[in-house]
Formats: sequence, C-alpha cells, structure tokens
Amino acid sequence: MAYLRQNLGARLQVLLTEDYPLLPQRWTDQLLRFFEPQGVAAYVAQTGREAIELAERMEFHAAVIDLSTPLDERTAGGPAVWGHGPGGGMWLLELFRRLANRPPVVVVSIPTYTPRQLEQLLREALRLGVFSVVNKPVDLEQMLTVFQRLVDRQYQGCWPLRLRTPSGLS
Repeated sequence: MAYLRQNLGARLQVLLTEDYPLLPQRWTDQLLRFFEPQGVAAYVAQTGREAIELAERMEFHAAVIDLSTPLDERTAGGPAVWGHGPGGGMWLLELFRRLANRPPVVVVSIPTYTPRQLEQLLREALRLGVFSVVNKPVDLEQMLTVFQRLVDRQYQGCWPLRLRTPSGLS
C-alpha cells in the first residue's frame, strides 16, 4: 500500500516509486527527509499499480519513477527486466504518458544496464517525454539538482499552488 508523508502546508506534490520497499536504506527515505521540511508533499508508491492509482486520483507536480518498481505485489522482490516483467518501470512510463494531468517525470535507472540498454533507455525516455534520467545508486545531491532544474523549467522557479489531495489520504 502507498504511504504518505505530507506537510499540510505543502505546495509541491511529488509522487515517488521505489524498487524494494523492505530495504533498510532507501533513496526515497533520504529524499523524504529533505522534502518534508521544505513544504513538499511526497507520496510513495511501492508498486506500479499503486502509482497509477494515486496519479489517477490526484494531481502531481512531479514524479520520480524507479524503473525497478514492481508492477504489483506479486512481482515485488523479483529481478528487474528491461521494460517487462517484475521491473515495471517502462510500463509505468507508458501509462504516465497517457494521464490527463501528466507531471514531469524523472526516471531512476537500473544500475545493471549495459551501455546498449542505457542507450535504449535514453531513447525511450526522450520518446516518452521524460524530464531527466538519474542513475543508481541515487545521489541525493544530484536528485535535488534535478528537482531544482525541474521547478525552474516547469514552474519558472516558483512552486505551484497546492493541488487537491484525494479523500482519505490527508
């Protein structure tokens, strides 16, 4: 089930997906610890299906999609596969592209990509309109730089007004 860390005065709403929610050290936790005091509402989905359900119920200003995110609970913990199977990231990017209120998307790539797979990922990311690609292991400083660029480019350096949240999550 997706979990929520929300500052009620938040103006920027971000959707994060993660690969292995049971790991003790997750990049999403690091980002949440930084975002929360900055007034960012961060919603974390542990599967692709959870991410789509959240994105269909509410509007986000940005999304960070880990390509290792499992499609659903049945595939959680399985090995990441390019675009299909347990690693549902490419499937998730295709679905995000079809959303009416599509947020800018930052992709977190799988660290075991070969150079050819990475080239294919970048080509697909461009085709799908991805804002940026960040490699694993995720460096918090690099991710924050990407977010600064995203806010500067998409919102002229000012966080947008607070959007609606789904009932039952706040």
